[in-house]
Amino acid sequence: MSNTEDLRNFVHIVRAGNISNAAVQLDVPKSKLSRSLKRLEESLGCGLFIRNTRAMHLTEDGATLYRDIAPALQTLETSLEKLASQSSGPTGLLRVSIPLAFGREVLIPELPKFRKQFPNVQLDIRLAPQSTNPVRDGIDLSIEVGELNSSQLIAQRFLTVEQWLVCHPRFDRTLPYNSLWMDRRHRPATGIEADTSTEKSTVNPSWHEAQIVDDPLSIREFIASNAIQDIALIPDLYARPWIAKGWLQRISTEINLPTQTPVYFVSNRISLSQPKSQAFIEFAKVCVLDYQSQSRD
Repeated sequence: MSNTEDLRNFVHIVRAGNISNAAVQLDVPKSKLSRSLKRLEESLGCGLFIRNTRAMHLTEDGATLYRDIAPALQTLETSLEKLASQSSGPTGLLRVSIPLAFGREVLIPELPKFRKQFPNVQLDIRLAPQSTNPVRDGIDLSIEVGELNSSQLIAQRFLTVEQWLVCHPRFDRTLPYNSLWMDRRHRPATGIEADTSTEKSTVNPSWHEAQIVDDPLSIREFIASNAIQDIALIPDLYARPWIAKGWLQRISTEINLPTQTPVYFVSNRISLSQPKSQAFIEFAKVCVLDYQSQSRD
């Protein structure tokens, strides 16, 4: 009879792609997972992986086992955590991937409040300039920008940001702009068409020629500091505070591009219904409201 720990380790290995990645995510020696996998295969009397020097692939028996036990183990973990939370509140380690800009500007300054409110939740915050892969990176909860394409992910809509075209306060609207800047995460995947005109217009910018950067805050600071004749498309969440302070200006409210971008909380390995996940989601919502309120002051 296989024990639950061996089955859990098997599921972690499948989701991580190999034993090395799983060991890093679980913070255990590779040898421990290797022994666990060997013990499980011996108890079942079949091989679960096809191994080579570059990767591990599930056998037919391994795929069947994973398909049968993964949902049950997740249900078990959720039930145990709910029982624990009834007496002590949300508990356990929560690995969260957050866009670099959102973490730096909105969330990180408020984390002491979360720690005070939920002392039994240990946070592992990862600031990611680009989208993360929950399976590969061992993430419990991530904030992802834009529409989701994976049917394996469980998503909860968090907020919607609008892309604003902004410029330096001394931008000369009678002259062509020099360069257009965009953040990679918020760059629209559709609606960008090549502009055949030679004139660089702020009403109809050449989106396909945009300079792409992995951080909207860096773009914001660059435009406000010395890029007087450049323009940028950044989320209104980050544009509003600097416009209110007079450090940026919004150029146009009508641009030839989809401007609404959804933002989701995404879970692959741990259900979004778990108390620690929901506690963090509600905390993040409050952080956004507080940040937006300060922007209006």
